[in-house]
Amino acid sequence: YLGPNFTTIASAGHIRALKSSIASLGTYPEYAPTYEFIKTKSHIIKNLLSSARKCKDSHGTIYIASDDDREGEAIAYSIALLLKLPISLTHHASCSMKLQREQSERV
Repeated sequence: YLGPNFTTIASAGHIRALKSSIASLGTYPEYAPTYEFIKTKSHIIKNLLSSARKCKDSHGTIYIASDDDREGEAIAYSIALLLKLPISLTHHASCSMKLQREQSERV
């Protein structure tokens, strides 16, 4: 349980997907896929951006907590890109990614 000093926001799954055209896969030999943010998730995207702005304005830290599988990692990566957070595999990143199993207090 994180406590009252934290704000948690759920992405409710993926917020970014391959563009709908076949060209989004790129061509051989690069195969550089092209992604776009999902329009039906615009309300969640706006909420994430607004909350991140408030956090940055108050010099807070943004934590991205995801499931410990490849899909969770992809969702966390999409959120980091959306929020324009520096992505680093070292411990010196401005964006902290962590595994979080539960965000609410058990009753």
